[in-house]
Amino acid sequence: MERFRLLAAAGLAAAAVLAATAGALAEDAAPSHLDRVLLPVFDGNNSAWSPDSRQIAVPESKSITLRGTDGRRQRSLRGAGIGHFGFPCEECPLAWNQDGTHIQFLSHEDEYEADDWVVGSVSVDGSDEQRRSLGVPLGAAAWAPSGWPLIYIPNSRTITVAKGKLVGPSPDIWRLDSLYGKPRKLVESRAEEDDPLFSPDGTEFTFLRERERSSSLWKARSDGSGVRRLVGNLLGPSAAQWSPDGGSIALSTFSRGDRRCHLYLLGADGGRLQQIVDEEILTNRPAWTPDGNWITFSNYNGEIRRVRPDGSGLQTLERMPDKEIRALRWSPDGTHLAYTARVFLHSD
Repeated sequence: MERFRLLAAAGLAAAAVLAATAGALAEDAAPSHLDRVLLPVFDGNNSAWSPDSRQIAVPESKSITLRGTDGRRQRSLRGAGIGHFGFPCEECPLAWNQDGTHIQFLSHEDEYEADDWVVGSVSVDGSDEQRRSLGVPLGAAAWAPSGWPLIYIPNSRTITVAKGKLVGPSPDIWRLDSLYGKPRKLVESRAEEDDPLFSPDGTEFTFLRERERSSSLWKARSDGSGVRRLVGNLLGPSAAQWSPDGGSIALSTFSRGDRRCHLYLLGADGGRLQQIVDEEILTNRPAWTPDGNWITFSNYNGEIRRVRPDGSGLQTLERMPDKEIRALRWSPDGTHLAYTARVFLHSD
């Protein structure tokens, strides 16, 4: 008997925690039992599971909320450095340190004019908050699996609201080894760098290099050496995710054939993209199960689905018609899946 729990959050409306117990799921099967618990809105893209899978840290306006697997609020962490999350750095996630005692965060003071970001750490009981200014606006960032180091990319498109002046720095890739360490440049920008992501062992990271009409996926060692392109000529928004063993990369990107987003697999050293499923998917970051046996994704039918890396065993985990499901995140022990769900905005 397979057991899993689904944590859901809405982007524009209320959110829910879905708890399901089901047997082996066949094609298009649905969970046999479903319980729903409403949650307030939160940004699922930047939430983070605790190492023991018992809590999920959720960024909210000027607070970090800790919730249990039942979706209930356990504690709200506040501090002078805990400000606004998300825009314009849509991928500036929270992170837990390795022993689960502290949460690391990136935030900014002004909700609409973020020309300086703060990096900080707060204990799970809220008693120890530390922070420092990074001195630049952020466009993207990633924490190492153990917490530190942090790699980040300044937001080159930042414009001051009052004067309409472009203030963004060059989108180089930087590394910060500790809260009060000295940032150092790892990779100098040749275009628009975006979406950094550490490998599971923290020794390498991938990033997207975007140009006017296409983008490419690159890899480098965590010290900035060994920069190499893995695959190029990508069309439209793309999102990558390392497999738990670091041997493969799942990628959602657009096909130049039908101009739709599909799920692909790529070796960690590059090579040819292998399309895994025929159906169109949402431009989410794919989510591997912690055991590496499945890749989870969502589609335009309001479904959460999973498939084996070789393309076999396609299954439907959840069906929510007319919902846009994003930010899929498995807990470290593989028993819970967090995601956001909001009503699709249809146009004529």
